Amino acid sequence: MNPSVDRNVQRWAVWTAHAAALVALPSSLWRVGLALGLPLGYTEQGLRDLIGPGTLGPVALIGLSVLAEVAAVLTLALVHRWGEVVPGWVPRLGGRTIPARAVVVPSWIAVAAHALLWTPFLYWWQLPHPDMTGTGRFVVGFLYLPLVAWAPLMAAATVAYQRRRAAWGRRSAQAVESGYPQVVEICGWLCVVAGEGLVRSCFTGNDRGMGGGRRGGRLGTGAVHMWMTPPRRPCGAFLAGVDVLAGRPGGIGR
Repeated sequence: MNPSVDRNVQRWAVWTAHAAALVALPSSLWRVGLALGLPLGYTEQGLRDLIGPGTLGPVALIGLSVLAEVAAVLTLALVHRWGEVVPGWVPRLGGRTIPARAVVVPSWIAVAAHALLWTPFLYWWQLPHPDMTGTGRFVVGFLYLPLVAWAPLMAAATVAYQRRRAAWGRRSAQAVESGYPQVVEICGWLCVVAGEGLVRSCFTGNDRGMGGGRRGGRLGTGAVHMWMTPPRRPCGAFLAGVDVLAGRPGGIGR
């Protein structure tokens, strides 16, 4: 499987999304050919009427083809990682998780739009096309026919994406819930470490001038200095507590 594809994506969803990305290709290439002046099924007069004078007609045909292909390629977001996490090359947003709704809602809107736009092409051969030749009318219908499948293919890929993100959300919630006791335990141990350091600092002289490091001694100047110097308050207690739990000289582990 392509490394850019999420490993949790089902194989059928990958094939469905890639098929949806290809349905617009035949008709897009056909429109580009028309923009280049090739009749491709139209009569000479029909082609002139379609393109019109100037460059506006060809530019519009090429632009329509580009937009169709961009929309088709965006379908791949439903099975690739860049549809779940912003690519790293995006400034300020790279690496952030994309909310599922930001993908699911536009996808369903696109499904509805594709169904409305392309389903009528099932009746292509029943409609008159006086500006086309008989053979052109027959062949061009097959170029547009794949677009009819765009809506159902994209709907299937969207359902797979939606279910996968929902399962991901449930696993994340379970992971947070299961990890809560460990977080509490770690916080508790940090409090114990800080508490041991505080006790050691208060009741044991931390310098040779007062208490000499004996247990049970009176309040040492080390403790007084630690609590009178704000930047050293938390760090002093924490590091002293680490010494105690590690069994270093002067700690309770000896």
